[in-house]
Parts: sequence; structure tokens; C-alpha cells
Amino acid sequence: MKRYVYAVATSLYCPIQLVAPPVINAPKRTYSVEDFSELINSRLQQLEDTHEARQRYGSLLAVLRQQVDSYRMRRAGGK
Repeated sequence: MKRYVYAVATSLYCPIQLVAPPVINAPKRTYSVEDFSELINSRLQQLEDTHEARQRYGSLLAVLRQQVDSYRMRRAGGK
């Protein structure tokens, strides 16, 4: 499918041809209800695992920040 766009430049019309990329027909896989349900559950589990890991990492960073702040306050008070 070709479309033409006309650009105005110093009152001259210049056709620019835009060509849509070819459509790739990938073979379609048929899913049973069980397969589809399993696929959804596995993707949800991956998301939950990622979310839990981010929460643990965030908690660890918060603890480290508190320790660094505490260390800085002790150092500043000792001088």
C-alpha cells in the first residue's frame, strides 16, 4: 500500500512516497484453554516475582541508606 504526502517548500509541491513494511505472516499456534491458562499464569508469576524482587531490592537500598546516614552523623559528631 502506497501513500503520498505532499510537502510545501517555497510554494513547490514535492511528493514523498511512504511505503508500508511488508506484513509477515507468522504461523499461528492454536492454544487449548489449558495451554492459554498456563501461559497467562506463568506470565503473571513472572510479573509477581519481578515485583517482589524490586520490593526486596528497594528495602535493601533503604536500609543501606539509613546505615550510611547514621555513619555520616557519627563521623560529623566525632569531629
